[in-house]
Amino acid sequence: MDWQAELLFWWLGFVVVGTLAFMRFSQRRVPRGWLTVGTTILALALVGRLSESIILIRAAAALWLLLMFVPSVLVQLAIGLIVRQRYAAARAIQQVVAVLHPCDGCREVPAATRAMELASQGDHDGATAILEAVARKPSSVAAQAVVLLCRIGQRWGDLQAWAAERPEIIAREPGLLSHVLRAHGETGDLAGMVGLYDRERSIIDRMRPHLLRDSCRLMLFVYGGRPEFVERILRQSDFAAAPAPEQRFWTAVARWAAGDGEAARRDFEEVLPE
Repeated sequence: MDWQAELLFWWLGFVVVGTLAFMRFSQRRVPRGWLTVGTTILALALVGRLSESIILIRAAAALWLLLMFVPSVLVQLAIGLIVRQRYAAARAIQQVVAVLHPCDGCREVPAATRAMELASQGDHDGATAILEAVARKPSSVAAQAVVLLCRIGQRWGDLQAWAAERPEIIAREPGLLSHVLRAHGETGDLAGMVGLYDRERSIIDRMRPHLLRDSCRLMLFVYGGRPEFVERILRQSDFAAAPAPEQRFWTAVARWAAGDGEAARRDFEEVLPE
């Protein structure tokens, strides 16, 4: 086997193992679908090396490109579109991801995004119907659907109770932490919010994409009444791409939590038409 094939083999092994290790580091676990795809690629590359087949090694590299790299990039693009509230475009990308990577709940993600779009348009009944259907499915997205149902219905106490009764789900899905932190803030349980953030600080600091980490920090400072830090997060993170009314809303909540009710009221009145 020539040196190019040897180099491709070792590069592929480094990238795949590194990707799976990073998932374990940032998410506490490696989703089953990603683990299956990664080990399949590694196995195919190893067979190619042992049999000195450059074709098999190149096939493994092609699978990595199609089933790992492309879905990862598309997921990041979809998250950015959701921040901008461009739900239809995000859903189209998520449907492509669901074809390339049908495991780990990817098939249900477009439905959850559609529910978010309906909720943003005021169609709470339509959003609720979609999320209730997703919540009944044996999918990792079911927990996200339950959280979004509580969020749409403003049932923050129910969300707190649900999270407290299912710590294993929150441990498995750290991306839900920002919603649970918000539930504590909405119910005035600041001690519980700060305690939860403190307990989970190590995983929050490692969260990828960074939007998940910044969402947790945003909730902490919003309901902790620190508008100066809220403005910094909104200005310097991925939230900078969020619509101006949404940014103004979070700043207003932080001012209200800080006791500056008059300024908060002015901000709320200005964003109310949106």
